[in-house]
Amino acid sequence: MLESVHKNRYYSPKKIIIMWFVSIRQIWNALFHFLIQVTSQDAIFRVVASILHLGNIDFAKGKEIDSSVPKDDKSKFHLNTTAELLM
Repeated sequence: MLESVHKNRYYSPKKIIIMWFVSIRQIWNALFHFLIQVTSQDAIFRVVASILHLGNIDFAKGKEIDSSVPKDDKSKFHLNTTAELLM
């Protein structure tokens, strides 16, 4: 089970996914309420998603003194996904 920060309650992964979708739906409704165009909404969600992916990237020391490289395949995946979202 995953632990929620809110009130130290434990929620099942299924419950967390449902809560996440409800939150996304509320955000989407708010964007429509403020008359933000769909293309702008897409851009907003892409930036938010890319920021979340950045948090999953671990770096290792590179060959040069001031360089770094993605630590593993998981980090490479999130780095590539971030790049694609921001293109």
